[in-house]
Amino acid sequence: MDSRQGPAAPAGRPGDRSRHAKRRPAAGVLGLIGLGRRSARSECRHIDTRIKDPRDIQRDARAAILDPKHDSEDRDRAVHDLAHGPGADDVSRWTLRNTIQDRYLDQGHRLAMAEEYRRCDPEAAVEALFLFALDAANDPFARLKAARLIADETQQRLAILLIARAAGDAECRLRAAVALKPLAPRDAEESTKALATDPEVSFGVRIEAVRHWSQVNRTAAVEVLWQIAGSPDTLWIRRITAAAELVLLRVRAAYKLLLEWVENRELPEEARTHLFATLRRLEAQRAV
Repeated sequence: MDSRQGPAAPAGRPGDRSRHAKRRPAAGVLGLIGLGRRSARSECRHIDTRIKDPRDIQRDARAAILDPKHDSEDRDRAVHDLAHGPGADDVSRWTLRNTIQDRYLDQGHRLAMAEEYRRCDPEAAVEALFLFALDAANDPFARLKAARLIADETQQRLAILLIARAAGDAECRLRAAVALKPLAPRDAEESTKALATDPEVSFGVRIEAVRHWSQVNRTAAVEVLWQIAGSPDTLWIRRITAAAELVLLRVRAAYKLLLEWVENRELPEEARTHLFATLRRLEAQRAV
């Protein structure tokens, strides 16, 4: 019987594999730093059943992503079409990536497109998310959200680190430092330390930073808290709060200090109220 298949290829020699193996595509600018692990899978929710010219689909998709007034379903469908829908190619994905970086468009619209792109194709969306996260003109919390969605671990770590070190909002820097812990523990500790020891940072953020820092360096965190609690130039409420944190870290001397302040007649009424509430809370937590 005649075979319709061509002749089988001859078996290659041991050295043939390396000579004929496909070459890895040249890495782009971001590829030079982005050879980390990529394990995310597509979570695309769209099924293509439309009987329509792919060119028309691509034209409509390009128009839709430029108009933030479209509802979320239309926007997500347009992102899908450009990412890997009918007629999608490198040009359509380039258009999508550039639109996500377009500062003239609504930032929330751009971030939503980046999120949908990530659901459609996590690896292809890496560069778009990375560039969004690095753009200092974007809201710092939006940048952090984008950074955490990056599927490439190396680029995700770099993006979060840059936000933890340089974002204009101290609370966002703290959130980034916490997100950095499983990726780069030492960098996360340095970023947390910077916030915990910075008197210019808002007190609430600073105390939260001390809490996180105490998990990896209890001695240093305790020292910072004692500096706050023992400073006569610091507001009483903040001194009481710092002392309470020391109690939670099992520093017995801090509880004695709180009890001494109960007897302090110079304590302002507002601070005294806060002191009593703090003691009740510590008692309820069985921290004393």
